Amino acid sequence: MRIEVDAGALTAEGAGQTQLAGRIMELQGVLRGATSAACAAGDPQLTGAINDCLAAWSDSLAMLAGSVEGMAGNLTGGASAYVGTDQRAMPGGKP
Repeated sequence: MRIEVDAGALTAEGAGQTQLAGRIMELQGVLRGATSAACAAGDPQLTGAINDCLAAWSDSLAMLAGSVEGMAGNLTGGASAYVGTDQRAMPGGKP
């Protein structure tokens, strides 16, 4: 049985996931900024409800970004582990 891993693809996907996490955090920041617009609703109950909704959505996006960033680290770490194992197991071979 032969197992092959494309460490370059794992590393590239890790970088892509890091960028995605950054974009999610940008969206989270936009939602945080939208709370001031909610005050324009004029109705205190409506303003409170909108702010609560935006805060919950914003917090959820922040948690999602953290999970995506964790996945990026796992992909990059996995690539490093495979390369290191290949280099130790086959010192003269192609990793």
